[in-house]
Amino acid sequence: AALAIVTLIAWLSARATLYTITNRRVAMRIGIVLTVTFNLPLRAIESASLRPYRDGCGDIALALAGRDRLAYWHLWPHARPWHLGKAAPMLRCVPNAEAVADLLARAVAGDTRVKPVSGAAVETGSHDGPKAAMPHGLPA
Repeated sequence: AALAIVTLIAWLSARATLYTITNRRVAMRIGIVLTVTFNLPLRAIESASLRPYRDGCGDIALALAGRDRLAYWHLWPHARPWHLGKAAPMLRCVPNAEAVADLLARAVAGDTRVKPVSGAAVETGSHDGPKAAMPHGLPA
C-alpha cells in the first residue's frame, strides 16, 4: 500500500509539473493540489548542473546566486537532494536534457538569439515526466 501511494504521488507530480525557459527567466509550475509558480530570473542563477540518464532525460540543478533563497519544502520534490541549508531548485526528468541544458546555458550567458534546440521539447504531452516548454525567445 505504501509503495502504491508513493507511486501515485510521483505520477501526479510528473503530470502536474511544467518547466518553462525563456530569454529572461526559468519558470517552474509545480504542485498537485495547490499549484505554485516559481519565477527564477536568469540573472539570479549562478550555475546549473546536469545529471543525464541513459534514456536521454535528466535532472538539471540550479544554484541561485547571492542572497536569493527558496525553502526546501516549498520546492520538494523539485529540490536538489540533501541541500537543506540553501535549497537548489531542480528540473526533474527533463526530456532531451542535454539540449535543454545547452539552451539554458546559452540563455544564462545572455545569448539574445536563444531559440529552441531541435528536438528539445516543447510541451510533449507525454505522461512519462514533466514537460519542458521553451517559447521562441519571448520575453516573460
